[in-house]
Amino acid sequence: MNFLIPHLFNVESLQQEMKATIPPLTTEENTFFETSEIVKAYESDKNYQTTMCEPIEGEPGLLFHEFLILLGRIALKFVKTSETVSGRLEDFFVEKLNFRKQTETVQPTYDEVTKRL
Repeated sequence: MNFLIPHLFNVESLQQEMKATIPPLTTEENTFFETSEIVKAYESDKNYQTTMCEPIEGEPGLLFHEFLILLGRIALKFVKTSETVSGRLEDFFVEKLNFRKQTETVQPTYDEVTKRL
């Protein structure tokens, strides 16, 4: 995220988007957001490439589908390269996160597969 923060958005915005994606359900989770634990972790991380992620007391869990929703929220809110939702999502995933664009592949026919055997 260091190449996205502060160039695309700041860490405080990340914390707000996380809280909106996974609202706190317990007092501990609320305290986690209210004490800005995400900001503290970001500011204290001197070598993000080797940092191991250890859960903090009260840290809310982020499931995979919630992570994808969070990425989508970031794309929609902070990427301004397109007027369409699909354009913003594509620009974020391809240009900012360096995902490869899926190319259309043609499925081989049964005869083509059996010729290879």
